[in-house]
Amino acid sequence: MQKPYLKLIIVSSGVIAVISALVIGSPTLRSYFVLNSVRGVNSVSYSVANVVAAAHQVWGHASSTTYLTVPFLKQKYSLSCEIASLRMALAYKGQTIDEDILIGQLPFDTLDPISTDPSTGNKIWGDPYKGFVGIINGKMPVTGYGVYDKPIYDIALKYREAELLENATLRDVIREILLGNPVVVWGSLTDGKDISWYTPDGKHIKAIAGEHARVLVGFYGDPDKPTEILLVDPVYGHIRMPIEKFLKDWSLLGNMGVVIR
Repeated sequence: MQKPYLKLIIVSSGVIAVISALVIGSPTLRSYFVLNSVRGVNSVSYSVANVVAAAHQVWGHASSTTYLTVPFLKQKYSLSCEIASLRMALAYKGQTIDEDILIGQLPFDTLDPISTDPSTGNKIWGDPYKGFVGIINGKMPVTGYGVYDKPIYDIALKYREAELLENATLRDVIREILLGNPVVVWGSLTDGKDISWYTPDGKHIKAIAGEHARVLVGFYGDPDKPTEILLVDPVYGHIRMPIEKFLKDWSLLGNMGVVIR
């Protein structure tokens, strides 16, 4: 008989049910927790216990908490948040890949710093929809910026099925969480001030101060009306955002996302 590789714990009204998921089991069940009035979660097996413990330090034991056990893997470079977020989402799906390997597959649209057109005064830089803009260990927004969804999606497809989300809704990403799929989302680490520029061929690029990617992994409350969003941040680890703050932050770059399936 095969041994279970992890346990899922569903807790409701103080009653703990432990479900063993075999290696041949559903990918959705491998690390998917629905926790209600959680108590005694230390009975989870070692393969995901560290993730659960870290999550509970921030997310607590609130009722009606739904999340995926995506591990926190800190980004290696100052501006590698998008690749680091992809790495964490892929790790949840069983693909363990070093960050530098993923960076090696990332196109760079330009390695030059931002410049100014003397005739117009417009800022000139690269296109993050095509590849990374600047140096990945640079300083934003002078020598480095980041990369948007399409290049991250293209790398993801080498390892798993994936989907681009543009102008997505909260319902879209909540549905993916319920299906067991983490979503890389874009927002800001700071105030999200507009720092847009033009490419050398005249394309306007919407850009924001503190551009940053995280992995959306869960939520508090009812799926139809969550009160907070749970994320794994490649800098700060497990974080939580009130729904209004998340929606404002996510909207800064047009509700972009990459679903990892």
